[in-house]
Amino acid sequence: MFETRHRRKDGTICEVEIYAVSLMLEGRKHCYASTRDITARKQTEQRLRLQGGALEAAANAIVITDREGNIEWVNAAFTTVTGYSVAEVVGKNPRLLKSGKHDPAFYQNLWDTICAGNAWRGEIINRRQDGSFYTEDIMITPLKDERGEITHFIAVKQDITQRKLLEEEFRQSQKMEAFGQLAGGVAHDFNNILTVIQGGAALLQMNLTAEDKDQAIQQIAQAAKRAAGLTSQLLSFSRRQIMHARPVDLNESVTAMGKMLQRLIGENITLQTRLLPGGAPVHADPGMIEQILLNLAVNARDAMPAGGQLGITLENLTLTPAAAALHHLARTGNFIRLTVQDTGAGIPPEILPRIFEPFFTTKDIGKGTGLGLATVHGIIQQHHGWVQVESEPGKGSTFHVFLPRLAGMHEIQSEEYRVIEAASGLAALETWRQHGRQVDLLLTDIIMPEGVSGSELVVQLQAAKPGLKIIYMSGYPGEVAGRGLELDEGTNFLQKPFTPAKLAQIVRDCLDAALKL
Repeated sequence: MFETRHRRKDGTICEVEIYAVSLMLEGRKHCYASTRDITARKQTEQRLRLQGGALEAAANAIVITDREGNIEWVNAAFTTVTGYSVAEVVGKNPRLLKSGKHDPAFYQNLWDTICAGNAWRGEIINRRQDGSFYTEDIMITPLKDERGEITHFIAVKQDITQRKLLEEEFRQSQKMEAFGQLAGGVAHDFNNILTVIQGGAALLQMNLTAEDKDQAIQQIAQAAKRAAGLTSQLLSFSRRQIMHARPVDLNESVTAMGKMLQRLIGENITLQTRLLPGGAPVHADPGMIEQILLNLAVNARDAMPAGGQLGITLENLTLTPAAAALHHLARTGNFIRLTVQDTGAGIPPEILPRIFEPFFTTKDIGKGTGLGLATVHGIIQQHHGWVQVESEPGKGSTFHVFLPRLAGMHEIQSEEYRVIEAASGLAALETWRQHGRQVDLLLTDIIMPEGVSGSELVVQLQAAKPGLKIIYMSGYPGEVAGRGLELDEGTNFLQKPFTPAKLAQIVRDCLDAALKL
């Protein structure tokens, strides 16, 4: 058998496979041959070789798994990014790349999506063979056979670690620039607050009626609350931290950022907000939500140099398959839509498709890095949402941010507990010797007097009772006071000052989590 090329009658070239047989019959040699046109097969083989070569040479890492998620093939880019060889991963599950940075619900949502026949796209922090972390933008697509049944999954993965680092550097530089603009307004607000406190304190020193004294005390308490809110806002605005998602009411986020945004956009721009009655719950990192609001507000301000109006609106939306089909990134389900709308210059249609590209900017040199909207886009993707933009020259711009609505957000409620107090770390150790068996949860300052810190106290008590639940608190930001500790605001850490209601909430959540284990 051999293959060759023949010219057809019409002049075209075809590939043929020839089978030749030689037989001896009655002392005479007989030759028989048959031919088969294999042009289509050859073209298919060539196309497969081309596709395979393209996949192997692709700059992005590519992984193909079977229906159960076991790896069948990876390309060279995968081995370069992860440090694993082909032999080390074939037959294994991609979970060997897990970093521990995502909770089980994250992976369950991913698996449920692709097993339902839908594509999944998002950002994942994975771990290389050497233990270092890296961030990937991943698209996972189910592959189906002729019967429509899923046989494989293909993942195309882009390493965006350097881009994320640049975005983080930009966020910090933007915050520093914004601090300069905020300084005057913050000083003004603090002076007003201090005036109220000083005035109230002076009144308490006078010979007043009980009713007047109560009123002065209330004024001092309200002023202290405003001061604490301003301090908390500045701390959350300045600190650097890994994404820590938790239940967040976007109503509270928009309200908390209101004054800060008004200072940033200036007096010639009117800020109007419309909140969502009943709350706007999402699972998000509060600091990153503030970054979205900040970047979109600054972008709107720059589009309205002569002044105008900036609106921030929250809405509930349920997207049906028909509605989701209207936008390529949309999907069905329940969402909170955050809309930021300005009356500025608008965006030309030839520029609109590029506004989320990193480093793309139409601003003058020195006035824009081209990372503001790219940062917004990246944060929204991290939260498994998407953004849609509507704009026309001379008619302003509207940014619609869609975030999955969080069902069943836990409401704060008062609880009764038996509380055993200790004034220091050493006192807590002595109290533990007497009552340790009765203690289910430890609430401790991180920095304490008498030589025993909160973290040292925790080590000793958990050695005696491994199941002991821990909540830390501090007047310093978590990343400053708790170096070396895994702190998550609202889960196992409270930033002072905090309200009794917030304390009750985190205690209840912590104990409830223990009961589910």
